[in-house]
Amino acid sequence: MIEVVPFSEALAVIGLQLNQPLPPEKLRAFHAALGVETNPDEWWAFCATAVRRFGWRFMPSVPELLDALEVHRGRAPLAVEATRAYERVLDSRTYTPEGGGTWVYSTVVKQCGVAAGVAFLAAGGNEAFTTTFGEDRRRERFVQAYTAEARACPAGRLPAVGAAPALPPGAFFSREEAGKVLEKLEAMAAALPPKEG
Repeated sequence: MIEVVPFSEALAVIGLQLNQPLPPEKLRAFHAALGVETNPDEWWAFCATAVRRFGWRFMPSVPELLDALEVHRGRAPLAVEATRAYERVLDSRTYTPEGGGTWVYSTVVKQCGVAAGVAFLAAGGNEAFTTTFGEDRRRERFVQAYTAEARACPAGRLPAVGAAPALPPGAFFSREEAGKVLEKLEAMAAALPPKEG
C-alpha cells in the first residue's frame, strides 16, 4: 500500500513527461484504483522509467498502468499471456479415434487456469474449437475475454507450465483423505458377492 501523496508525486512525473499535468482529483482517482497494488519504492522506480520503457504518448488508463506495472515486475505483457493461454487451451484437447479432438471445460481450467476457462467459453467452447473455420475470430474473442478476466481476477491467470492453477481450498482430496476413500472402496468391493463364471 502506498499513501496518496507519494503515489501522486510519482504519477505526476509521468504526467509531466507526457506534457499532460494531472489535476488533484484525477491523481486521487488513480490512487483509489492503484494504491493497494504497489509500495512506494516500486511505484517510484516504475514511474521514473515507464514513459520511456512503454512508449506512451498519452496518459495511460488504470488498466494500462496496471498491465505495465505487471511487466515492470517481470511478468509477460497481458496480450502475450493471453496468446500463450490460447495455445495451451489448444493443447489441452482430449483425442479419441471415435470422436476426434474434444475440449472439456474442467480440463481447460485445470491445465490453463480459470481466466482461460472463461475465455474458452466466450470463444465458443468445444464447438468452436473442433473446427478451424473462423479461427481468427475465435482467437480474437478468446484474447479479449482472457484479458478482461485476468484483470478482474488475477488469481485465475495462466499458471506456470507444470504448476497447478489457483483453485479454491478443498477442491482436492489430501493424500490421507484419498487413502481413506480407497480403503472404503476396497472394503465395499470385498463385500460384493463373487461373480459367477
